[in-house]
Amino acid sequence: MFFHVVKWLLNRLRKARDRKHESLDWRTISEVLNQPLALSYIMVTGPRWNPHALISRVGPFQVKHGLRIRVDTAHRSARMWTLVISRTSDPRAVASIISNSVARDEVWYEQTLPPGRYSATCRYYEWADAPRLPEIEIDSSRRILERSVPLNENDYLTGLVNKNGVFYTCLHYYVLEMLRLQRYLPPSFVRREYLPVGNPETAFRYGYLRRGQCVEITSSHGILEGHCLYLTIYNRSSFPVIWSEVRSLPYRSQPAEATCSYLLRLHAMRSLQTPPVWPEHLQVGTQ
Repeated sequence: MFFHVVKWLLNRLRKARDRKHESLDWRTISEVLNQPLALSYIMVTGPRWNPHALISRVGPFQVKHGLRIRVDTAHRSARMWTLVISRTSDPRAVASIISNSVARDEVWYEQTLPPGRYSATCRYYEWADAPRLPEIEIDSSRRILERSVPLNENDYLTGLVNKNGVFYTCLHYYVLEMLRLQRYLPPSFVRREYLPVGNPETAFRYGYLRRGQCVEITSSHGILEGHCLYLTIYNRSSFPVIWSEVRSLPYRSQPAEATCSYLLRLHAMRSLQTPPVWPEHLQVGTQ
């Protein structure tokens, strides 16, 4: 499959580049996209874009014992935030720190880690007027410095809205067919191919939309307290078309202008279940 061949090649290039490289500077997504092949790499490693958050990354960096994170900076910068730490060789989370698991008056948070090479991803939801990324101490000897994030950081999304192209269409042509036929496929296969490597506290619902169809969400209980519900619709090339926060139910999206896919993120402000489970009363359909 073309997608997996390209993913393998780009992963090999990245591993060769990062083998002896260490980065101790936060980089926002718009800054990452300025690097050669960055968009292509994202489209094979995290193609289900999250336009609802202010996202920054740092790494790779070597850790012997653990990290200390200046969490009061994150608390001042966003109403809801997460810091996900993963090994450079594996995108799955090794540790996840979420805003409501850390006391509002706490200044530093300590996270022990096995020795290895790591990266960290910070996501801010409902961010402040002057968001800043937190300082991180590594093994009490090296520092990732605090820095500001421009308020127009997410303007990069305007360049991705409904973006297309032969290369990206070829990469993701199979996604819509897979979703259209998902009732005949193993759920674990569809989940692995479609879902992003997101916050461990996020539950997902996703599916196929024909032209003219809408996403409909109903519930007898409404949106759970302490949760936020976000909808993103992606085109055939897996670029975002529209996105919004679902603030009340019942909800009906705009009719799709072309065949596409949708992804619902139910983000818990407190980690209640691991892995998170989509609540049965929250019904999703297409019409």
